[in-house]
Amino acid sequence: MSTTKRMRMTPAFEAEMILRIGHKLDDKDILLRAAEILEERGWCQGHYRHGGAFCAMGAIKEAAPLNSEAMNALDALSRRVEPHVAAWNDHPSRTASEVIAKLREVAASC
Repeated sequence: MSTTKRMRMTPAFEAEMILRIGHKLDDKDILLRAAEILEERGWCQGHYRHGGAFCAMGAIKEAAPLNSEAMNALDALSRRVEPHVAAWNDHPSRTASEVIAKLREVAASC
């Protein structure tokens, strides 16, 4: 995965972001948007982001304006894949369609 560090948001900054977008996104919104991101920009393995493509984790983080929202959505996905999201995404037999379908499946159960 990428070594790029994400800035840790203070509660005040997070509150400002919520005001800007109007509400906090729920897991369902984030997972569905992550699936769309993979369809629009492509899917990759072995990297958080490669060119314009994303792995499952990268797409979720791209879909969520707040780090706490991304972590909640990742938790929802991690409860449905084995052994963990990165290894599941990067399994040699995994396909983009499987990842997109799983994101939608998990979103439907949220």
